[in-house]
Amino acid sequence: MGNIYTRRAYRRQGLAMEITYGMVRAILEGGWLPHAHIKQQNQPSLKLAERAGLKRGDDVSWISVRRKKSLGT
Repeated sequence: MGNIYTRRAYRRQGLAMEITYGMVRAILEGGWLPHAHIKQQNQPSLKLAERAGLKRGDDVSWISVRRKKSLGT
């Protein structure tokens, strides 16, 4: 599942939960297992996912490489 962002003016209305429930339902109906990648420090998203029925799994370490600027720029 992808990221969900709710603008401040629309927060605390259950919109993110409705979207999350809808995504979980659609994924399950398609025969797939829903999952999300959430950073450990993003506690609001972790709590939302747990309220939607997702269970915490293994911790994942992400490694990224920054692209150097190309020559001449």
